[in-house]
Amino acid sequence: MASNHTMFPATNHHWLGKIAGDVYKLFYPTVCAGCSRVLQRGEDVLCLNCRHRLPQTNFHLHPGNPMEKHFWGKLEFERAAAFVHFHKSNSVQRMMHMLKYRGRKDVGYYLGKLYAGELKETEPFDKADLVVPVPLHPFKQRRRGYNQSETIARGLADGLEIPCDTHTLLRRKHTETQTRKSRLERWINVGDMFECTEPGALDNKRVILVDDVVTTGATLEACANTIQKCNKNVKIDIVTAAYASNF
Repeated sequence: MASNHTMFPATNHHWLGKIAGDVYKLFYPTVCAGCSRVLQRGEDVLCLNCRHRLPQTNFHLHPGNPMEKHFWGKLEFERAAAFVHFHKSNSVQRMMHMLKYRGRKDVGYYLGKLYAGELKETEPFDKADLVVPVPLHPFKQRRRGYNQSETIARGLADGLEIPCDTHTLLRRKHTETQTRKSRLERWINVGDMFECTEPGALDNKRVILVDDVVTTGATLEACANTIQKCNKNVKIDIVTAAYASNF
C-alpha cells in the first residue's frame, strides 16, 4: 500500500494547477471567438449562444450541394462539404479572422473537431484514410507561427481518428495573399504552386483535403491536381471550415 508521501503530492499539484489556472483566467479571460463575450465555465472557444447559432451548411448530407457544383468539371473528387456559411460581418468571419490573424489556433481545431462528429456518420467521409491540409509556404508559416488549415485538419483527424499528413504535400512558391485578388488573378496565382515530396505515398488512399474557407476554390483545385498527378487511384474528398458563397 502506498504511503501518504507518495499519494498526496499529485493531488496538491492538481489543485495548485487549477487555482493558478483560475487566477490566470480572472485577469486574462478567454473570450468567445464569435462575439468576444467572456466565456463562462463549461464553454470552450464559443459561447453557448454562438455555438447554437452557427450557420451550418449541412452540405455533407446533400450530394450535389453548392460547394460540389462549384468544383464540377474542374477536378476529380467524390464529395465536398463545408461546416458553416461565411458571410461578411457574421460571426464566422470574426472566427476566421481570429484563427488567421489573432493566433487563435484553438478556433480551427474546435471547428474541425465539431465537424468530424458529423462527418464520421456520413459516407464517404467516414471511410477516409487520412487528412491533408492545404500547406502554407514555410516562410509564411514561420511568420504566422502556424498553418490555420492544419489546425482545422488536426481537429478533423482527431475526431475521425485518422492521421493528419502534413509532409506529403508542400507549397513550393511564396505568393502574395489571395485576399484582395480577383477570381482570375487567384487562378493564375496558384499555377504550379504545390509539389508532392513522396510520389506514390498516397496510392490507393482516400484523402480528405482541408482548407479554412473556400472562395474561388483555386488553391484547393491546385492541391487536388498535384496529389492526383503524383499518386495512383487516390480518391479525394474536400472539406473546409467555411463556404463563402458571395465571392
